[in-house]
Amino acid sequence: MPSLKQVFKAVAAGLVLFFICLPTAKGEVQPGLEMAPLRVAERAPSATGYIPPPMDLSHVRAIRPLRLPKGGLPSRFDWRDYGKVTPVRDQGSCGACWAFASVAALESRGLIREGTSWDLSEQSVLCCQDEAWIEDGCQGGWPFLALEVFARRGMKEEECQPYDPAVIPEEGCFGSCPAVGRAVSYRVITSDPASDIAAVKEAIYNRGPVVMAYHHDEGHMYPGAIYWWPDCPNEPNHLVLVVGWDDSVPHPDGLGSGAWIAKNSWGTGWGEDGYFYLCYGSGNQEEVGFFDYGPYDPGEMLLHYDEAGLVAAVGYGTETAWMAAVFHPTVDGLLERVEFWTTSPGSSYRILVQEGVFGSILHEQGGSCEEMGYYSIELSEAVEVRAGEPFTVAVRLTTPGYPYPLPAETQVPFLCDPPIQRGVTFSRPDEPSPWQDMAISGYNPCLRAVVERSSSPDHVFVSAYDERGNLLETDQVILQPGGKWVGFAEELFGGSLPPEAAWLKIEGEGPLMAHLVYGSRDGRLSAALPGRSSGEGEVVLPHVPEDPWWAGVIVFNPGSAPTEVLATCYDERGTALDDTALPLPPGGKWVGFVEELFGEGVPSECEWVRLQAASPFTAYGVLG
Repeated sequence: MPSLKQVFKAVAAGLVLFFICLPTAKGEVQPGLEMAPLRVAERAPSATGYIPPPMDLSHVRAIRPLRLPKGGLPSRFDWRDYGKVTPVRDQGSCGACWAFASVAALESRGLIREGTSWDLSEQSVLCCQDEAWIEDGCQGGWPFLALEVFARRGMKEEECQPYDPAVIPEEGCFGSCPAVGRAVSYRVITSDPASDIAAVKEAIYNRGPVVMAYHHDEGHMYPGAIYWWPDCPNEPNHLVLVVGWDDSVPHPDGLGSGAWIAKNSWGTGWGEDGYFYLCYGSGNQEEVGFFDYGPYDPGEMLLHYDEAGLVAAVGYGTETAWMAAVFHPTVDGLLERVEFWTTSPGSSYRILVQEGVFGSILHEQGGSCEEMGYYSIELSEAVEVRAGEPFTVAVRLTTPGYPYPLPAETQVPFLCDPPIQRGVTFSRPDEPSPWQDMAISGYNPCLRAVVERSSSPDHVFVSAYDERGNLLETDQVILQPGGKWVGFAEELFGGSLPPEAAWLKIEGEGPLMAHLVYGSRDGRLSAALPGRSSGEGEVVLPHVPEDPWWAGVIVFNPGSAPTEVLATCYDERGTALDDTALPLPPGGKWVGFVEELFGEGVPSECEWVRLQAASPFTAYGVLG
């Protein structure tokens, strides 16, 4: 049953679309954006989980020239024979096949490109999808959603956020997990693999395993782990990783042969050790795509207005249209790349970078995109940008034979509810036409700018004070943009922290982020968490807090088994005042203020808190 809010949004969208078509003051009809028909499927829990994306892909066919080896492609090929496929996983009852297949594709890509064996986190993909999407990741999805997480938050490893579907709705995204890479590409090879078998084979052979959508029904599994349903009338509901093919696999009707070698996500007890043969043309096969990645750079800043990512294709009824975004950087840096989706294969683009709001042109370049998908275009010459000074990125897209060249996010009832920001994104049908605010029509374009923060280092000064506030000594740490210094306090000051030091002040030339990391070096599993006070433009890390009400705590259990953390409050003499137990499930965490730990409130004499457990855990002081 739709909520009143959802109904209102649907009606309001209709009203907006109506009013923008009214004649202008000059008596001319202002051209309006038109959206390609959506294909919206219901998200619901299942043991499969693939949902066709809302943007209809039926026009996407393989047009890229095949790059075949001398002698042609073999009749059988399997990336497992080369050790380039990671172990089979089990998604359980969560509708997460879309995340598992996408993760598996990037894991194989890492093995092929670098010989790097990753175990990437499906949980991160499921928990880190943008809040613009109404349902959680277990209700199903498609590879576009996985790309968004990989591109915006990076590729995270399993050990930092392990898979546990029971906590997905509540767990949230672990932003502190380090990233091992960042997805910069997802390309749709075809939406009709039955007609483009050669193109799919070539992609697997030259680029690595691909994801493929089809409709799964156990009633169509045959002996030998063969899936055959040539005239399936149902929409795809499952996504798997295709690691190869075998043209000799017989079809159960005895009339044909040939199948994709598919890696499933239902554990090794299903099929043949988790694999099966998906006969060519069976199960209404549709979306076939592949991922690629680049290094994750913490010094990069991704500027964008499309929280949901690609939802729809829009245009003015012709193959060409312009989109633009005015960005407001918060740091100095270099604009190095422009990223966007293309809505059709065989596209071409022209990029303009302009000073201010549609000011003088600072950079211009063009190119082509063979496949429909997500592109990260490196600028031939980086453009300097300054904090607080806007700049504009405008892109002209041409999609031959397809009249919806612009990628966009929009609100879709019951599916996604992104905020549509006004006055920052624009479109026009051609170069002579004036720019129009896309938000008026209910859209933001999928257009992004990647800015590398200024390369000048920041000089950070660390000063030690005694308990009366007398300055004892000052040391200096030089941090590169995006860099960090981690160590024990006594490693500063030439390796000898003054014994009278009671607290440290940290000051920098630019914005700083500082964390206190507490623990022990005696082999015991414990962490002491005092508080912190802060002043404007500086960070003060006291040795003993004056006000424990400002000390917050994050406790995380990274293990695969439940644990219990004992929190004990001590006075300045080390006398235990009170304690409490925090039960944590696998991958669980507790976040709160210190006073929330001890029932009626933290004892007034409490000066520090010690956390102990029978198994390893992670604790952070949240200080302010």
